[in-house]
Amino acid sequence: MPEQSAEQELTWQQQRMLNDMVSSNERSSWKAYTLAFFLGGFGVHRFYLGHKWTAITILVLNLLGVSIYQTGAMPPESVPWEMVGFAMVITGFAWIIVDLFLIPGMVRKFNAGLEPELKKKLLKEWTT
Repeated sequence: MPEQSAEQELTWQQQRMLNDMVSSNERSSWKAYTLAFFLGGFGVHRFYLGHKWTAITILVLNLLGVSIYQTGAMPPESVPWEMVGFAMVITGFAWIIVDLFLIPGMVRKFNAGLEPELKKKLLKEWTT
């Protein structure tokens, strides 16, 4: 089989396989909104949309904030730890509220980059 570059046209079978892979891997806004609503405090909606590091940040911010708020009296006692924990949780949830406005753009960006990425991956497999 001749070697194909990313600019080369695909056969109809290859294009069909690519289209099937793209449609099965596309993300949807309603799923992202559902995840944000129910599991937003854990950053699951960002994991779903491929934003791993910001998802981890939301997760750590909220979990650490809740644990600091719950334990409260940690040394030094001069620091109002309950307020620190509360501020961390509020920051995490404010981030989720902002994400509700950003989700459509994140979904479009993820889906736009999906076909070129999968095409490159498939062409690499087909040439080896």
